[in-house]
Amino acid sequence: MDGKIKKMQDPDYEKRLNIAMKAHELGCLIYSSDTGEWYTPREFVESDEKVVYTRNGLTEYHNFSTFYAKFAIESELSKLHKAEERFQKFMTKVQKAFDYTSKPKLKKM
Repeated sequence: MDGKIKKMQDPDYEKRLNIAMKAHELGCLIYSSDTGEWYTPREFVESDEKVVYTRNGLTEYHNFSTFYAKFAIESELSKLHKAEERFQKFMTKVQKAFDYTSKPKLKKM
């Protein structure tokens, strides 16, 4: 219980709660541009994320964005495919450089 009270005393709690409520109403996930983490609205409220607002002319921006779950899944899947492609290129380079593809020859006794 003390942890919950401590969280509620956090100056960013109200900011996180407002963002989370809007995300929940829209059925969205919340993405932190600071940490690169995806949050459900409940996880976001319970997180230690700091909400920062900046102004550019008449527009207000903050370090979090809300996205529909489908977009979040597609985004993470795209990152996974790119990482897999980078890994395959890396493995090909290592195999060519050190000729790991050939089998060692066994000595006859």
